[in-house]
Order: sequence, then structure tokens, then C-alpha cells
Amino acid sequence: MTLPGGRSERPLAWDDLVVVGEALRAHGVDGALLVRPVTPDLSALLSLRRAFLGKDAASVRELPIAATAPCGRFAAIRFEGIDDREAASRLSGLAVLVPADEAAPLPDGRPYLFQLVGLRVESRGGEPLGEIVDVLENPGNDVWVARGPAGEYLIPAVDSIVLDVDLAARRVVIDPIPGLLPERSAPPPAGDPPA
Repeated sequence: MTLPGGRSERPLAWDDLVVVGEALRAHGVDGALLVRPVTPDLSALLSLRRAFLGKDAASVRELPIAATAPCGRFAAIRFEGIDDREAASRLSGLAVLVPADEAAPLPDGRPYLFQLVGLRVESRGGEPLGEIVDVLENPGNDVWVARGPAGEYLIPAVDSIVLDVDLAARRVVIDPIPGLLPERSAPPPAGDPPA
């Protein structure tokens, strides 16, 4: 069933949410939070009317937004019910999330991290190499955890290895460098007893 405004009556789960920013610290005395966006484009944060804050599924909660304003490369966001600096300070360090279907597209058509999990991985020549099962965020570049026929391996998310991400086809094409993929173990020759 759909509620007015197009919202579903099914409660949102943590996996339905996308991180769009990080609450850094209180800003001013009226309860505003300084929020760092996940992209250089502030417009996605400034147009929010509601957001979820939390560190994990157990702590996430929805908060309507009372006001937003640009603050350099950050956004100052004041949430309803957060009316002073002390209350805002308690929210520092939390992720700011929105439902996945409300997330603004990232610049240059880049995917959100949640969109990568479950994509098939193929070599440049079309050989199936498994699928992405997790994404590890790192300062230099993200690393995608993939699982294939020979086991689990890590894909550095850099242009020299990741050739194409096609969300519509649910596929990633990579150019695996030597040593990237796990070695497939050869089956023992027929007739030899197991060691």
C-alpha cells in the first residue's frame, strides 16, 4: 500500500538507505549540524526534506528537516526537534541517509556503493569472474570484494582495472592484473588416491 506522497507503508530497513553525507559537528546555537556531502555537489543535501541519521540498523532514525543552507563546501542542516547546540552535538559522526529511490544521481553517472553489490564481474573478454559481494571504503580508492569460482578476491576501484560499470546490465568489466584473481586449483588426476 502506498501512503500520500508516494511513500510505502512498509518500514524502511537499513539496506534501503543510502549515505548522502556525514554529520560533522554542531553549527551555531540553534541546533544546526554541519554535514559533509558524499559528492562535491551540495544541491542533493540542500533539497532534502527528510533524512535518516544513524551508524547502523539499530540506531537509525528518521528526522524531518526544518532548514538547510550552504556553508562553504558543506551544508548546514537543522532537523526538527533538534533545537540547541548540545542536541546537535550528540548527532556528530552519524551518517546522513535517504531512501535509495530518493537519492540524487551522482556526478558523471558514477554508482552509489550500494548499487555495486550483486553486479556480475566479467573480464574484458567476457569471461565470468563472479560477483561483487561487498565494498570496502578506503581513502585512496575503494576496494570491491568479489566472489568467483576460485574463491574471494579484491578489485581495486581504479580506472586501469575497472573498465566499465553498467548498472542497467548489472555488470562490471575488469582488466585483471596478474595476481588479482585467485588461482583455480586443478582437480587431482583420475585414479590417484587422495593424499
